[in-house]
Amino acid sequence: MKMLRIILSLVLLFVAITPNAFAAIWTNQDVTAYTGSMKTSSGSTRLTHSGLAPQVGFAAVRKNTSGTPVVPFGTTIKTPQNVSIEGQSLNTFTVQDTGVDPNLSSLATDLWFGFCRTNAYTGSDATPLGCNPGFDSTYINARAFGQKKWDLVVTTP
Repeated sequence: MKMLRIILSLVLLFVAITPNAFAAIWTNQDVTAYTGSMKTSSGSTRLTHSGLAPQVGFAAVRKNTSGTPVVPFGTTIKTPQNVSIEGQSLNTFTVQDTGVDPNLSSLATDLWFGFCRTNAYTGSDATPLGCNPGFDSTYINARAFGQKKWDLVVTTP
């Protein structure tokens, strides 16, 4: 009985601390990687949709019809395997951006792999986010990550 009371108290404490949190498993979702230059082609600092500078550990998701992400910014997404990005081994990412390929699964996730360069590359073969696809190693690493089909654990703030 005492053990039951302790467990119940811990559950109630957790609910009190995270009253609006929601966890779900997104099954069989596409996971890809993306990168961009630190500066846009106009010279301004590149920012995520949430207004923060991109950093390793951030992820992008699809926008809904109102233009907001399908989950709130700050949502955590846990991958079933660690991903090696710029010398770090990560399996938890925070949603801070949008812009997933519309041809991917409805709850697809795009992992930020770091900046490919400081100033945007503007050659004829430039990527939409200012990388040189034949030269920038971060871009090459993001492409090499490929497209995975993973079950993701998603927890909203």
